[in-house]
Amino acid sequence: MVATVVFLTSGTSFNTPADWNNSDNSVAAIGGGGSGGSAFVGTSAAKIGTGGGGGAFSSVSNLALSGAIQYQIGAGGASVTGVSAGNAGGDTWFNGASLAASSVGAKGGGAGAGTLTNSTQSGGAGGAAASGIGSTKSSGGAGGSVTSAPGNGRTCTGGGGAGGASGNGISAGNLTTAGTFSAGGAGDNGLGGAGATANTTANGGAGAEYTATAGGTAGSGGGSAGFDASTGGAPGAGGLYGGGGGGVAGSQDNGSGAGAQGIIIVTYTPGNTGGMFLTF
Repeated sequence: MVATVVFLTSGTSFNTPADWNNSDNSVAAIGGGGSGGSAFVGTSAAKIGTGGGGGAFSSVSNLALSGAIQYQIGAGGASVTGVSAGNAGGDTWFNGASLAASSVGAKGGGAGAGTLTNSTQSGGAGGAAASGIGSTKSSGGAGGSVTSAPGNGRTCTGGGGAGGASGNGISAGNLTTAGTFSAGGAGDNGLGGAGATANTTANGGAGAEYTATAGGTAGSGGGSAGFDASTGGAPGAGGLYGGGGGGVAGSQDNGSGAGAQGIIIVTYTPGNTGGMFLTF
């Protein structure tokens, strides 16, 4: 029998289908990606913006469900302007009132840094597999770091890719030289969405490891790139789902790369063995 695949990208309650099969199902979660940091100012010599981390991945098989199931979709970290650290991505979970109390849950990615000092700056941490709930877990890739006090200039790193069923998200490239930029990291150990090319306004690539019953694909997204905003424009957002946003620096204050929201993927073989029918 053909499996039913449902993508949950909004809302907070899932009604267990009448044909739910307690013995043949899986639920996967991807946390939201963190946003990059921003370093905007017209006169400072040193400007460093690092990328946000990708969301983690968790999955579990053969959940016994009935009734209305509470869940949360982790929001992507919002873009920031001025001189500011980014925002962390939200946690994603299913069947519980919190990540810790859920049946399956994945941690969101950390925020990138933004500073006008010539100093070592870390990228946002990838969502940690160890903080998730599930039988299969992987971490998001970290945003790129800037190390060894690179000197004066605009220096920006990309966001990390989201974790996936095949492994950890790939971290964005680290930098040691002022005036350089790094690409975003790919999702799902390179099998998810691609990371965006360095110093471009492109979004991270969208993942396509799952296909919904009603059509369309989804999966672990790649990170967007570090970007030089001295002549306008802004870095793209992390790729859907869970990709981290790139850092930005320059004299045009157009905002850092936003992180991508998370997702829940529910897969089951219809069997009439578990759920009860509820109307919406």
